[in-house]
Amino acid sequence: MTAHEFRFPDVGEGVAEGELLNWYVNAGDGVEEDQVIAEVETDKAVVEIPAPVDGTVTELRFEEGSVIPVGAVFVVFEVADEDGKQIAVSDSTTEPEKSETNEPEPTARELATREHSAQEQKTTSKDGKRQRTLAQPTARRIAHEMGIDINDVPRVETRQGEAFVTKDAVRAFASRSEKVEGEQSSDERVPYRGVRRSIGRQMVRSAFTIPHVTTVEEVDVTELVELRASLRDAAAERGVNLTYLPFVIMAVGNALKQFPYLNATLDEEAEEIVLKKAYNIGIATEAEDGLLVPVLKDVDQKSLVQIAAGVEDVVERARTRKISREEMQGGTFTITNIGPYGSQHGTPIINYPEVAILAIAQITQKPRVVEGDIVPRHVVNLSLSIDHRVIDGAMASRFFNAVKHALESPERFLLE
Repeated sequence: MTAHEFRFPDVGEGVAEGELLNWYVNAGDGVEEDQVIAEVETDKAVVEIPAPVDGTVTELRFEEGSVIPVGAVFVVFEVADEDGKQIAVSDSTTEPEKSETNEPEPTARELATREHSAQEQKTTSKDGKRQRTLAQPTARRIAHEMGIDINDVPRVETRQGEAFVTKDAVRAFASRSEKVEGEQSSDERVPYRGVRRSIGRQMVRSAFTIPHVTTVEEVDVTELVELRASLRDAAAERGVNLTYLPFVIMAVGNALKQFPYLNATLDEEAEEIVLKKAYNIGIATEAEDGLLVPVLKDVDQKSLVQIAAGVEDVVERARTRKISREEMQGGTFTITNIGPYGSQHGTPIINYPEVAILAIAQITQKPRVVEGDIVPRHVVNLSLSIDHRVIDGAMASRFFNAVKHALESPERFLLE
């Protein structure tokens, strides 16, 4: 038999770590290749991890709730070799170097964490806050349970140039924090983890990388309301719930073709603006754990009914966390609907690396002057944020007018 060390895989582009949600096996369990052994949350997706081999689980190296760096030995299997002999051989690509100091020999977990940390070029942010800390899993678990950012715990020592903290240091820091907070001990502390942390990181990157400019337009959508009412039953016969969003997506897709700089990304390193040839619309969707952005691809090649069906599908699966990570990638423009919450205006933050985002408010009836008479009309406010490095105000206004005119005269643009 052979010991097979399975390292935590890179389950998605740019993923550096994942939070272990559930083990589905225990030490001693037999497994078959591709059998799901664990559930891990990375970035915005919950991912099932399959066994890479047939064998027996001999060691689970992380506890549920742990954050696992990509490349760390995750689980160890005992697998049969061709001769059926028991040979203690690891197929890991890298054997950890032995310590030349008098320090206790670190565990594989510590070594894995160090390897991951060594790849970080920066360990401290501009404001002096530590961004990477070495710690034993028990220390991390205690910090997690106490709602403490382990990077805030004063370091006990330095190992391989990285700050290292112990579980005692975590407890001491927690005790001091409680004293400072005084009578606020009844406050609930919620771990800043998973989807919420991913959203936060993305928002910080977007807000502090992209110079935003937001403009708001009021659109008379009375004709759109009437058209949707006339088509709704026909769409329902095809099993589709026709909302207003597919009309907006179609109008935006047509406008993006006219103004390609709003369907672009900025490659800062190459100093190039990349004009996207695909028209993939991200749809900001409220899920139980936070905001997700499933992507409806190639909207320029779809009919109104196909767009409506596609929206219904990806939004529902995003809300129930049944959508894959790949289905939330590749967006070229994002639409967020603030209408259900009663908001009339917003300053949507661009979904990096895209360069524009549109927010839709609630359709309401208001008095408007039409041909000299005051009449009730259906109106909606749209808020457009642009990356001012790529798009100037004049171009944004022309794009906005194209969307506005399409929604004001929907029958015309549906024929295009």
